Amino acid sequence: TWVVWRAARAAGLQQGAWVAAWLAATSLLSVQFATHERPWAVVSFFGALSAWAAIVHARDAQPRALVLSGLAAGAAFSAHQAGLGTLFLPFAAWLLSPRPWRGALLARVREGFYAVLAFAVVSVVLGHPYWLVHGLTPAEAVVGGAQMQQLNGLTVGGMPVVFGLRVESAERLIGTILGYDPVLVLLAVLGLVLAWRTPRLRAVALFVVVWSGFFLFNQSDHVRYLLPGLMVATILAGVAAERLWATRSARVVLLLLLCLPLVQALRFTHVLGARDTRASGAQLVAQELARAVPRGRVLIDRYGPDVELDRESLLLLRELRQARGEDLRVREAARLSALESGALQCGVSAVRIEELLDGDERDGSIAVKQGLQARGATPQAVLQSVAVTHVLEVRRRSAGDLAAVDRYHLYAHLWSTGRELARIDPTCIDPGSDPGSDPGSDPGSAGSSGTASSTADEMLLPVEMDFPLTALWSVNRPGPALRLLALTP
Repeated sequence: TWVVWRAARAAGLQQGAWVAAWLAATSLLSVQFATHERPWAVVSFFGALSAWAAIVHARDAQPRALVLSGLAAGAAFSAHQAGLGTLFLPFAAWLLSPRPWRGALLARVREGFYAVLAFAVVSVVLGHPYWLVHGLTPAEAVVGGAQMQQLNGLTVGGMPVVFGLRVESAERLIGTILGYDPVLVLLAVLGLVLAWRTPRLRAVALFVVVWSGFFLFNQSDHVRYLLPGLMVATILAGVAAERLWATRSARVVLLLLLCLPLVQALRFTHVLGARDTRASGAQLVAQELARAVPRGRVLIDRYGPDVELDRESLLLLRELRQARGEDLRVREAARLSALESGALQCGVSAVRIEELLDGDERDGSIAVKQGLQARGATPQAVLQSVAVTHVLEVRRRSAGDLAAVDRYHLYAHLWSTGRELARIDPTCIDPGSDPGSDPGSDPGSAGSSGTASSTADEMLLPVEMDFPLTALWSVNRPGPALRLLALTP
């Protein structure tokens, strides 16, 4: 927030600088991802810092400011591979520098070289030192390696960067970003033309256009990739606010609009402070399996809670992983060792569906994981091979939106005949720690229809939401809707 304010003041804004800072502080997208164990707040901070230095360079033609912009961009790249795009800020500042080309070509080339050198040194030393030791990441270690090679993508630190347009991504992300920060987006769009007319803001305006355009049409349609560009766009929003502030009626409307991001941020904070449905779900599973005779095993659906596995489940997990050429993670192996030594005596008999099956939301396909074909040729056969008796089903979409439910819930038909034992609904306020006391979690209350009774359009908190302008008000606590089912023998 402070960096955005300083950058806006360096651009010559007065009241608009305060509006830019306010929008940076209350941006719902920024507030949400500041709660994640992801580096997007860090990338956004260094991106804004690079923008501030770029504005100073455009204002004063200081070579030092351009180098500082490169340093900040290098820090953004060090935090996350997507931060590589921040290098466009010092490049745009260099390209649009007020220093004339004629008679100063050598000086301009030298300034640009120092900025790129600063970027490279910071990037390698702080973010990607493995390049010096191991070289480039081998193709087989890249996320989605074979597919990314077919798409001719660039890889950075094991993450692919695909160049290409996907219109479907833009169609979804434009609505999503408007649901997150409608006031910020509206003012930034209005301020874009005004900023371009201001020489010291042209580099920032160009960066926002390029960054937003690239990630709006990217193959990975995740709204989090828009956040660094959105934080820089607060400066453009400040430009529009400065113009509106001159008219009294427009000033009143602006002040009213600025209340919306604060209300959204407060509502998000309130909802996220409630007990997550997955915490209740983990407790529900442990209670139900403790009562089950004979002892059962629960299949945990995608996006379900993490539970502490018992010894038999960890041995099964090791067997499944080794069949796929993998092994237990360090934490899992440590827990198994503690259970076998008697240091621990607890645990839940469970297996996650991701360990057994592969699903593709885009084409709706389901397949047995590579290496597990010996357990069964079909998904149903694989589930039977691991002796699943219960399912903890996860619904992140309302049953009212059947198209969304079908798209985002690939596996529901595998247990459609199961008998419902309990449900946990994020639209209800958790009255206590006992999942059984949750309104809407009465055993058998929905029969075996396979659909949750939640009236929320989406139940995606605390991860990315589709349209938080309405979704924030349709739930009362984070986490998806859950149902515990007993499978028919």
